[in-house]
Amino acid sequence: MKRKWKVACIVASALLLLFLAGCKFDDSLPENPIQFHTGTFTNPNNADDRYQSIEYNGRTYIPYDGTQKGFLTEKNIGPCLGFVVQDGEEDPNNRVYLLKEDPDANYLMEYYVGGVMENPTFLRAIDTVGQDIQTPSCIEPYSFEYYNECRKEDPSFVSYWE
Repeated sequence: MKRKWKVACIVASALLLLFLAGCKFDDSLPENPIQFHTGTFTNPNNADDRYQSIEYNGRTYIPYDGTQKGFLTEKNIGPCLGFVVQDGEEDPNNRVYLLKEDPDANYLMEYYVGGVMENPTFLRAIDTVGQDIQTPSCIEPYSFEYYNECRKEDPSFVSYWE
């Protein structure tokens, strides 16, 4: 019994090391980071539908209806562009990244560095609404069932991305 316990601990430790090594990407700030000042984007089709937004290269980005798929690695996460400034408060740990599978920068990733069990927020350029663009593999778009559940809770719910 004692030997089985030792073997199980060794295997668990090895799996944990593999997991930690496999979900790492370069999260360092660039030398001259962009300060992304947040704004508010109002859906032109519904004045009650507002989103926090940031600007990058002349484009407006708002949260996309999707979640992290798989591990975040150097394979899919590009360089850090800078950090978010919300209501005048700088937070150098709330960083914005490019995604390697998206050379047109239709998506960005906002990620809080140093947080425990933090999930990223994926942002999408509003000029892509209604377009059939490739979604990077690290993003799992919300399903039809998700939208149906949202409508059950709030019949007036409409996502900007639908």
